[in-house]
Amino acid sequence: VRSTTSAGGNNSGDPETTGAVLRCLQSWIRVVDMDPELLRRSPLFGWTFDILAREGSYSDPESGFEGAVDVVVELLRSYPSHARGTEGLVRDVIPRVMALGRGPLERAAADGDEDGT
Repeated sequence: VRSTTSAGGNNSGDPETTGAVLRCLQSWIRVVDMDPELLRRSPLFGWTFDILAREGSYSDPESGFEGAVDVVVELLRSYPSHARGTEGLVRDVIPRVMALGRGPLERAAADGDEDGT
Protein backbone atom coordinates (compact mmCIF):
# COMPACT_ATOMS: atom_id res chain seq x y z
CA VAL A 1 0.00 0.00 0.00
CA ARG A 2 2.83 2.41 0.83
CA SER A 3 4.48 2.13 -2.59
CA THR A 4 1.17 2.64 -4.38
CA THR A 5 0.35 5.59 -2.15
CA SER A 6 3.74 7.06 -2.91
CA ALA A 7 3.27 6.52 -6.66
CA GLY A 8 -0.22 8.02 -6.55
CA GLY A 9 0.84 11.05 -4.59
CA ASN A 10 4.05 11.73 -6.50
CA ASN A 11 3.25 10.92 -10.12
CA SER A 12 3.22 14.59 -11.20
CA GLY A 13 0.42 13.97 -13.66
CA ASP A 14 2.11 11.11 -15.53
CA PRO A 15 -0.89 9.42 -17.23
CA GLU A 16 0.73 5.98 -17.29
CA THR A 17 1.49 6.00 -13.58
CA THR A 18 -1.91 7.47 -12.72
CA GLY A 19 -3.66 4.71 -14.66
CA ALA A 20 -1.51 1.98 -13.10
CA VAL A 21 -2.11 3.25 -9.57
CA LEU A 22 -5.87 3.53 -10.14
CA ARG A 23 -6.06 0.00 -11.62
CA CYS A 24 -4.07 -1.35 -8.68
CA LEU A 25 -6.29 0.43 -6.17
CA GLN A 26 -9.44 -0.84 -7.89
CA SER A 27 -8.10 -4.41 -7.77
CA TRP A 28 -7.21 -4.12 -4.10
CA ILE A 29 -10.65 -2.84 -3.24
CA ARG A 30 -12.23 -5.70 -5.20
CA VAL A 31 -10.00 -8.54 -4.01
CA VAL A 32 -8.55 -7.66 -0.59
CA ASP A 33 -10.74 -7.62 2.49
CA MET A 34 -9.39 -4.24 3.57
CA ASP A 35 -10.46 -2.41 6.72
CA PRO A 36 -12.66 0.45 5.44
CA GLU A 37 -10.94 2.85 7.85
CA LEU A 38 -7.54 2.04 6.35
CA LEU A 39 -8.91 2.85 2.92
CA ARG A 40 -10.61 6.03 4.15
CA ARG A 41 -7.40 7.31 5.75
CA SER A 42 -5.24 6.47 2.74
CA PRO A 43 -4.03 9.43 0.68
CA LEU A 44 -5.24 7.49 -2.38
CA PHE A 45 -8.83 7.96 -1.24
CA GLY A 46 -8.70 11.75 -1.50
CA TRP A 47 -6.43 11.60 -4.55
CA THR A 48 -9.04 9.57 -6.45
CA PHE A 49 -11.72 12.17 -5.77
CA ASP A 50 -9.28 14.98 -6.61
CA ILE A 51 -8.86 13.47 -10.08
CA LEU A 52 -12.63 13.40 -10.54
CA ALA A 53 -13.05 16.98 -9.37
CA ARG A 54 -10.19 18.43 -11.43
CA GLU A 55 -11.40 20.93 -14.01
CA GLY A 56 -11.26 19.43 -17.50
CA SER A 57 -10.60 15.88 -16.28
CA TYR A 58 -13.74 14.49 -17.90
CA SER A 59 -12.71 15.58 -21.39
CA ASP A 60 -9.02 14.66 -21.02
CA PRO A 61 -8.43 10.95 -21.71
CA GLU A 62 -5.04 11.12 -19.97
CA SER A 63 -6.40 12.61 -16.73
CA GLY A 64 -7.29 9.32 -15.09
CA PHE A 65 -10.97 10.28 -14.91
CA GLU A 66 -12.26 6.91 -16.19
CA GLY A 67 -9.98 4.98 -13.83
CA ALA A 68 -11.03 7.13 -10.88
CA VAL A 69 -14.70 6.49 -11.71
CA ASP A 70 -13.96 2.75 -11.76
CA VAL A 71 -12.31 3.00 -8.33
CA VAL A 72 -15.28 4.84 -6.80
CA VAL A 73 -17.77 2.37 -8.33
CA GLU A 74 -15.76 -0.56 -6.95
CA LEU A 75 -15.56 1.14 -3.57
CA LEU A 76 -19.36 1.56 -3.47
CA ARG A 77 -19.89 -2.07 -4.50
CA SER A 78 -17.40 -3.46 -2.00
CA TYR A 79 -18.35 -1.29 0.98
CA PRO A 80 -22.16 -0.90 0.92
CA SER A 81 -23.77 1.43 3.42
CA HIS A 82 -25.65 -1.41 5.12
CA ALA A 83 -22.47 -3.38 5.89
CA ARG A 84 -21.19 -3.23 9.43
CA GLY A 85 -18.07 -1.12 9.94
CA THR A 86 -18.39 0.97 6.77
CA GLU A 87 -20.11 3.96 8.37
CA GLY A 88 -17.03 6.23 8.41
CA LEU A 89 -16.11 5.42 4.83
CA VAL A 90 -19.67 5.90 3.59
CA ARG A 91 -19.95 9.16 5.56
CA ASP A 92 -16.85 10.46 3.71
CA VAL A 93 -17.84 9.16 0.26
CA ILE A 94 -21.36 10.62 0.12
CA PRO A 95 -20.46 14.35 0.21
CA ARG A 96 -17.55 13.82 -2.18
CA VAL A 97 -19.78 12.07 -4.72
CA MET A 98 -22.53 14.65 -4.28
CA ALA A 99 -20.04 17.47 -4.95
CA LEU A 100 -19.02 15.78 -8.20
CA GLY A 101 -22.59 15.95 -9.47
CA ARG A 102 -22.08 19.65 -10.06
CA GLY A 103 -19.04 19.13 -12.26
CA PRO A 104 -17.56 16.37 -14.39
CA LEU A 105 -20.23 13.78 -13.63
CA GLU A 106 -22.95 16.20 -14.66
CA ARG A 107 -21.19 16.78 -18.00
CA ALA A 108 -20.71 13.04 -18.51
CA ALA A 109 -24.42 12.45 -17.91
CA ALA A 110 -25.35 15.26 -20.29
CA ASP A 111 -23.09 13.71 -22.96
CA GLY A 112 -24.63 10.27 -22.42
CA ASP A 113 -21.31 8.81 -21.25
CA GLU A 114 -22.36 5.82 -19.18
CA ASP A 115 -18.75 5.00 -18.23
CA GLY A 116 -18.24 8.45 -16.75
CA THR A 117 -21.42 8.44 -14.66
